[in-house]
Amino acid sequence: MKVNKIGYNSFTIGIFLVLVIGILFFRNGITNILTWDIMGYQSYLPLIFENHSFNVGLDYFRTIQETYQNTGTLYQYVDLPNGNVFIKYTIGWAILYLPFYLIADLWASWGGYAADGFSYPYQVMAYLGSFFYFVLTVYLLRKVLLLFFNDKITATVLLIFGIGTNFIYMNYAAIGLTHNLVFMLVCFFILRTHRFHEHLSAKNAALLGLSVGLIALTRTPSVVIAVFAVFYQYKKFGNTLQDKILYFLKHGKWYVVIAGVTALVTFSPQLIYWKLTAGEFLLNSYANNPGEGMDWFTPYFVNVLFSFKGGWLIYTPMMIFSIIGFYFWIRNDRSTGIAGLICFLVFFYVVSCWTTWWYPGHFGHRGMFDIYPVLAISLGYFILYFKQKWMYAIIGIFAVLNLFQMYQTEKGLIRGYLMTKEAYWSIFFQTSPLTEEQRNLLEIDEVAAGGSPVDISKFRLLYEDSISCNDFWLSPQNEYAPGMRLKLAEIKDKRHLLVRSQWKYEGTEKELAGKVFNTHMIHKEVPYHWRGNEYNAGNASYDSVRKVVTYDFIAPNLRSKDDITYIGLWSQYGDSILIKSLHVKVYEWAPGQR
Repeated sequence: MKVNKIGYNSFTIGIFLVLVIGILFFRNGITNILTWDIMGYQSYLPLIFENHSFNVGLDYFRTIQETYQNTGTLYQYVDLPNGNVFIKYTIGWAILYLPFYLIADLWASWGGYAADGFSYPYQVMAYLGSFFYFVLTVYLLRKVLLLFFNDKITATVLLIFGIGTNFIYMNYAAIGLTHNLVFMLVCFFILRTHRFHEHLSAKNAALLGLSVGLIALTRTPSVVIAVFAVFYQYKKFGNTLQDKILYFLKHGKWYVVIAGVTALVTFSPQLIYWKLTAGEFLLNSYANNPGEGMDWFTPYFVNVLFSFKGGWLIYTPMMIFSIIGFYFWIRNDRSTGIAGLICFLVFFYVVSCWTTWWYPGHFGHRGMFDIYPVLAISLGYFILYFKQKWMYAIIGIFAVLNLFQMYQTEKGLIRGYLMTKEAYWSIFFQTSPLTEEQRNLLEIDEVAAGGSPVDISKFRLLYEDSISCNDFWLSPQNEYAPGMRLKLAEIKDKRHLLVRSQWKYEGTEKELAGKVFNTHMIHKEVPYHWRGNEYNAGNASYDSVRKVVTYDFIAPNLRSKDDITYIGLWSQYGDSILIKSLHVKVYEWAPGQR
């Protein structure tokens, strides 16, 4: 399609988005993004090119952490019984960033930097690689929209997405996350799906399979988006989906085989890595953290959509029009609209089944970001057919709200997964810093609260119980004192309860050394969210007169109501000590309401 390069058109809006987000992208210079999750994504490459082996223990990554201070804990890696570890993230990010890594490798070797995959050259090239993929995303999204709409509608959708959704935030404040790469890959997938259905050929089948394989390799759950290709343009092969299936069984089965084999071959590096490190071709790489995973029969639909704790439509209300747009899409072209709607519903179900459904951090619901290219099309149909002028006023209001709430997020007024309904409305259109009263409206920040004993005056007592330890002698040879199991959901079905354990002992402070007071959660008899400290560290304290050690534990969001909280005491080293009893109190967060 020939487009004038000046004026209101998709090319101009695309350049506008690149410039605006580019300014935000580079406003603080080039910073180190090889941190937290992204440290895990990157780790494949130094193992391959510098270490030449995947057989490494946690000390390998601990050295990286100590050198660059790029993560708080090494949660990115899973311990194996043989002492090695494997990376819990899939390899797609590393493959897509490989060209930038190789440039950094040359730079490091010629410039005298450490060739460890995380020094300054690697930081710079990862940052520039992220910007490259952002520009490519804008280009591919524009191409996708032009398959369905004229240039004016395409320009409008690009503009609305750019300033009216968390697209802008994800591409400058969430730099390097796999969600941004999957957005780009889904655009590529839609283009290949369309091309394959317009011209059946082995080449197009292979490229379609490649796009599916890359999505699976980058964020495996998002591969369900491939259902779009199954339903797409089914009317071209008859009147029903069954007709399309029969057509390919009779006349195009080899195209299906080619696409499937290509997708499998593309995904095979991950299968090989899992086999080399864990001994299995298929595994759940998040299995070492029972606190998060897929609960297929308890989806959190309402929370994902409407919770103030990152709810999608609360923080990105513009997407309401995308959802309505499916009606107009189906009315215009049933054979592609049905594909879009089913794709969205399946993806939404998968996202809603993730137990940490709020997807911690960032503005809006980043878990839904992968499906945005499909929602961009449905938004285009909404704009095409819903002609009322007043609707553009609402779109404008939502866009202003989106930009302002991004500003509030940057200023620390919107606190993502800590938000509550009361906190949200208290800071609505506020620009001044949070007051102490407003901070008390937030959920408990369990990370911040874990550094010291909590202020019990901000809690209300719900439950208490005691057990006698029958004068238990705790020692490295008899290392576990009798503990207590609680089902918090039966005490009160509320998030972030405080569990305060008080251990009475007989002995000296010297004998307390090496004793770890701890609490953790249990899901289906597998522990998670273990926290523990010695008697005078972190959120533990002791009273040498009363001979009592107090340990505070902020319970996480429970994976299920059947989860157990276990309060225990472990002798890691040191002298024997007599443990008399355990008294446990459970509180709820209630600042100013005692």
